[in-house]
Amino acid sequence: MKVFAYPLIPFTISLSLGIVFNYYLNLNFLVLLLFLLFFLITLGIFWIKEKRSWKPTINFGIITYILAFNIGTIIQHLNYNPNSDYHYSKRINSSNSQSVKGTILSNLKSTAKNTKHLVAITEVNSEKVNGKILIYVRKNNQKGLVPGDEIAFISEFQNIPNTFNPYQFDYATYLKNQNIFHQVFLNNNDFIVLHHHENWNSFWYSVQNKLIDSYAIHHFDSKTNAILNSLLFGQRKLLDQETLAKYSNAGIIHILAISGLHVGIIYLLLLTLFKPFHRIKNGKLIALILILIFLWSFAIITGLSASVTRSVTMFTVIAIGNYLNRNSNIYNTIAFSALLLLLFNPNFIFDVGFQMSYAAVLAIVSLNPIFHYFHFSNSKIIKFFIDLSLVSIAAQIGVLPLSLFYFNQFPVLFLIANIVVIPLTILILWIGITTLILNVLLPKLSILFGEILEFLISILNNYAEWISKFELFIIRNISFNEILCLLSYFIIISFIFWTHKRTFKNFKTFLLGIIFLQVGFLFTKQESTFKNELIVYNSQKPIISLKYNNSVSFYTNDIEFNSNTINHYKRGSFGDDFNISSLENIYLFKNNKILIIDSIYYPIIEKPTHLIITNNPKINFDRVLEETHPKQVIVDNSNPYYKVEKWKATCEKRKIPFHATAEKGFYKLK
Repeated sequence: MKVFAYPLIPFTISLSLGIVFNYYLNLNFLVLLLFLLFFLITLGIFWIKEKRSWKPTINFGIITYILAFNIGTIIQHLNYNPNSDYHYSKRINSSNSQSVKGTILSNLKSTAKNTKHLVAITEVNSEKVNGKILIYVRKNNQKGLVPGDEIAFISEFQNIPNTFNPYQFDYATYLKNQNIFHQVFLNNNDFIVLHHHENWNSFWYSVQNKLIDSYAIHHFDSKTNAILNSLLFGQRKLLDQETLAKYSNAGIIHILAISGLHVGIIYLLLLTLFKPFHRIKNGKLIALILILIFLWSFAIITGLSASVTRSVTMFTVIAIGNYLNRNSNIYNTIAFSALLLLLFNPNFIFDVGFQMSYAAVLAIVSLNPIFHYFHFSNSKIIKFFIDLSLVSIAAQIGVLPLSLFYFNQFPVLFLIANIVVIPLTILILWIGITTLILNVLLPKLSILFGEILEFLISILNNYAEWISKFELFIIRNISFNEILCLLSYFIIISFIFWTHKRTFKNFKTFLLGIIFLQVGFLFTKQESTFKNELIVYNSQKPIISLKYNNSVSFYTNDIEFNSNTINHYKRGSFGDDFNISSLENIYLFKNNKILIIDSIYYPIIEKPTHLIITNNPKINFDRVLEETHPKQVIVDNSNPYYKVEKWKATCEKRKIPFHATAEKGFYKLK
């Protein structure tokens, strides 16, 4: 019974809204179940009524999508690990050390001083629990940890710190969306490896390493290895910051993260390889099974990341549809793949890669009908590059609002970059997979393919570096927020509707969207004008800012060190008037007197409301408090940890509010 033209689309949207709704409210599970029972009974009544009359009504559709919304809230609740009675967070006291057992799930990208691992907790203080944490192990430790290792240790659980400075990447929320809430730091002898479990994680880790090691016979340099591991295995751990910056500035960073582009190339390659099977009995079915095995094996080897899983799921649906000869609507196919993924892991909806992938695919599919207007030649080569350009433009249109919101920059030369990079990536993937197979079967022949592969990757790196040098064509620090992002998508959707059905009404909607965006931008700037605030930043080189209306003054003695912090605030505050001065000792903000102590000598002012301590001054803290009697003490990250802890204890005795930016992030006074 089709109440709407494409029933899966509003159903998937409704389920997504339910996930987001309960993500922020986290309603009681019993309440959610009662709602589910109510809507199931209501849906049954409508079903019986409509089945008798054979006249589908809009009410049936509405109840169906409300039910989908309710299902979204339930799967989000079930997926949120702390809702489980056996989650480790129910058994720990964050201020005390815990006796812990856990199993390594995966090795993540290391930091400068530590190796980083994702661990599944199995026991806390001899009680059976579940949940995931991050552990950081000092690099000078000789015990190399691999997936499958069961470890035991005694340590405190530390909360993942929130955003340390305004408008910066919120790492805590990013990890929360992966059900990770705590971290542990371990030294040389803080843990022991009990034994190694041969499980799924250890299996694919071992297989992946063997495949990666098979390229050792080619003696590739570090940059070639890093790009190859990223393109074929989804391993970005070897990519250095310089390479990432070059690819980002060139507008081609997406090729370094395995996505629909890579999976699509592999799918087309598999279709070509298994096409001869169609000539034998049940050959199409055999080809389908082999294609699905290869696709999901690839997904497992790359770690089942959100982008790979989404892409493989989508092409699985397409492959099965082709086998059944059912040319289902492409929008329903996309919606069905998204529905499957969200049912499996509702937190995918908060994944940036997931959002951008679907935005790009939907834009390409929606704008595809107008592509034929741009075919000016019958030449297949010219058509190929025209289509490639149009697909790149459509994808960029689809992801533009998200790119501006998450990354706040726009590479103007993205089209020139992608025209070369995408065909080059296709060649690298084809030759890379061929080389991988030959590494095992015919090592001597694989050497020739390896030389070609290394040459192509060097071209890719050099081209990315050349494009990234055009700094004037990279627009950075673009102010953009959630409201502007949503309004931008309203414009894109109304434009697509107008291209499909060119009526004056649809054109008016498109123009109205542009007006809404302008009004939204003006409203955002106006709202920012009325925000007056003083901020003490979390930095090893002291910096504070004072914002009055649309004017912001930064005070620091090291502008270069704090340049990123300043740029983040400039972008996020939507301000126009900025100035930077040297740090002083006394500031007035509204009715507050701010005293900054950064040395043994400091000015005495009558009853300062706020005391800020920076640069590790050698002071008698008790005497300072006796002389100043502050209502609030703020200590920034330029002070050593042991002193901060002493000052904190002193303030607790005197019942004076204490804020350490290294622990709690920036301090804001409104």
